[in-house]
Amino acid sequence: MRHLLPAVLLLAACPEPKPPCDAHEDCLSTEFCVEQDFCLSVFDRTYDVAVVNATVASLSPTLGPWDPEDETGPDILALYGSTAENGDICVTSTLMDTTEGTWDESCELTLVAGESFAIELYDEDVDDQFTFLGGWIWEDDASIVNLVRQLGEVQRIESPPYSAEFRFDPPR
Repeated sequence: MRHLLPAVLLLAACPEPKPPCDAHEDCLSTEFCVEQDFCLSVFDRTYDVAVVNATVASLSPTLGPWDPEDETGPDILALYGSTAENGDICVTSTLMDTTEGTWDESCELTLVAGESFAIELYDEDVDDQFTFLGGWIWEDDASIVNLVRQLGEVQRIESPPYSAEFRFDPPR
């Protein structure tokens, strides 16, 4: 009996494995189901996140042309990530003279419980000034969990006259 006691204590200290999941609803409220196999926490994981494309109004906020000198479109870029002071932030390249643009870019973001996630669109002016065009914010953990549960799917958000499409890719 003296040789079996350490093994019995070791088994008692191990948590029971989680049952497999078939859908996100099988997981805790802060988890998502991976490949209909097991649940993972949404938070404290690094994702590849991409803002795939964006559309902005054909007229500037002053209802005139975006660039009055040559009447070209805005130079749009997207800033996205955590709204926390030291949170992860990503910035796309600038798409010149267009009201619609597509990026083939992503960056790594770590999602942290209690931090908000935002996507903001800007017009970059010639003097490196940025004009805020529009944006979206997900302020609570539940809304961020819902974003991640759409893993790999392009999601569309709209607040006319602005829209954007983005995607969360699997965590590392």
